[in-house]
Amino acid sequence: TAAPHAAGAISRLFKALKAKARIPLEKVLGKIVILDPEAFAEEGYASALAEAGYTIIRHGDGQEAYADLSARNDVHCLVMDIKVPGLSGLEILTRLQGARRALPVVVVTETPGFRDAFEVASHPQLKYFVKPVDSADLLAAVEEVMPVPPRAKTEVISSAELARAREVQARMVPTGTPRIDGYDTAFRSAPAAGLGGDFLDVFPLPGGRVALTVARVSSRDLAGTMVMLMFRTVLRMLAPRRARPKEALVEANQLLARDMPKGILVSAACAVLDPGAHTLAIADAGHPAPLVWAKEFGMASFLMAGRGAIGTAATAEFESSVTEDTVQLAPRDRLLLYTNGVVSARDAKGAPFTEKRFLRLVNFGGEGSSSDLVDTILKEIEGHRGGQAAGEDVTVLCLTRNA
Repeated sequence: TAAPHAAGAISRLFKALKAKARIPLEKVLGKIVILDPEAFAEEGYASALAEAGYTIIRHGDGQEAYADLSARNDVHCLVMDIKVPGLSGLEILTRLQGARRALPVVVVTETPGFRDAFEVASHPQLKYFVKPVDSADLLAAVEEVMPVPPRAKTEVISSAELARAREVQARMVPTGTPRIDGYDTAFRSAPAAGLGGDFLDVFPLPGGRVALTVARVSSRDLAGTMVMLMFRTVLRMLAPRRARPKEALVEANQLLARDMPKGILVSAACAVLDPGAHTLAIADAGHPAPLVWAKEFGMASFLMAGRGAIGTAATAEFESSVTEDTVQLAPRDRLLLYTNGVVSARDAKGAPFTEKRFLRLVNFGGEGSSSDLVDTILKEIEGHRGGQAAGEDVTVLCLTRNA
């Protein structure tokens, strides 16, 4: 299991990565104004909201809080007590309604009787809790009343933000094909319009081993870019210290799950090659099943795909859902890791490319180089689309043992 200090380090790392990329915190999950001094006490609920990924704006005075709310339009929810210095919570509700501002509100107070107050009952988006409040119930209420987070909308972002996010993504792709003695490696990644959601990485491990990973983040936006960067950083930290790729993926989920924005998941297939022994250990977490082509039989077969993606709860259930296989590679045998965009690419009539067609291409391309096969796959997918815009990213990585 991950040590508590490691989890804290990951949390700090995520904040540092977001700052480095210059992507505003509110674009990851949302901004909340909290008007309740008790929320920031040692056992207060403010920390639970912050740990869930929300950006917290703290206020202890109702007059100051309302002035701040009036001056900005980037707040997504107000969490407050009714009895606060300055303007009371009821007065704030009256002013919000007078300004015709439909800001979602969660009331957390010691007095049950305010529930029936006109200001409370007439507010269109309001949840009411009597202290002490359970953090899980409060989180659920915030998620229910808040508008769709910016990351789940069709975002209108500046050209500078988009360029910066694309730069971050481009830096995560290996530059050039890595050289592995005795092996032929090739990869291609073709993002759809906007920001990509696919990720691949190839990097050395101790003892001459090599890690090869293809992954996909479920959200193709600024938040997804940050999750992708966070996953890459954590995996590169863990893989050299773990004997098996499954161990690295399980610990990555355990460390990342609490800091990843809700609703964003990462599917991943991670292989570790031992070039001297010609063995592959391949782990899969909710990702399309890895494909192995055997020269002896002239045919390819899918390995078992895992069920759970990274970003789910850090539990034993996730560990049991991650699959792992060990493959002995004979000369000319090959491994393909890819994303869902390969088999789900659609033509003008909406028909997908399908696993069957993908499998046929791999079988008939068995004698060519890794680069030739990858190029053929992408060319066939482009032909299948028939000029249609790509709906998903397409990423393929091929590793072939030399004769």
